[in-house]
Amino acid sequence: MEIIKIPNFINEREVDIIRHEVLSNEEKIKEMGESKSNLVDGDSLTGRYYLYNFLTNNPSVRQILFDKFVLMFGRKRFVKLWANTYYKGQGFNPHVHRNPQSPQQKNLKDWTCGHIFISGPLDVGITYAGERHTSTPGELHLFRSDLPHYVPRNESEEVRITLAFDVFLQRTLKVDCLLK
Repeated sequence: MEIIKIPNFINEREVDIIRHEVLSNEEKIKEMGESKSNLVDGDSLTGRYYLYNFLTNNPSVRQILFDKFVLMFGRKRFVKLWANTYYKGQGFNPHVHRNPQSPQQKNLKDWTCGHIFISGPLDVGITYAGERHTSTPGELHLFRSDLPHYVPRNESEEVRITLAFDVFLQRTLKVDCLLK
């Protein structure tokens, strides 16, 4: 099993709240600093994962997700939670979250990654290890940090919004949120 899917991890009302929070904070987050990802087409929130943690910095998103994350992952875990926005023509090229050849990651153990689809065209989907998966609002996907995945280009006028996260045993960035 490459991924675990949890349908209705967040409900329709929670999806709407998160969508609003992502879109209303997008420009502010972009103004905080440059994207650190060359895998995203265009100017996107994705490469700003190191600047803003929605679990720490956004009370509305924290209220929806914090207790669920504690229940799933336990206490004394560090979570980095960022938003992804993909406008027409944007996608995310194939990548992994953990690269054992990276000097910055050589001392880190494998960790859990996740993806929550919020809104946008349902047909874009996400591809894990060559297998395409459709998008359902509120659905959570969990996967290993070394699993290759990507998001095809969004050809719709509708923005695609997702939340992505990594769960670590130790702090990796000062924006990481401690589950306590």
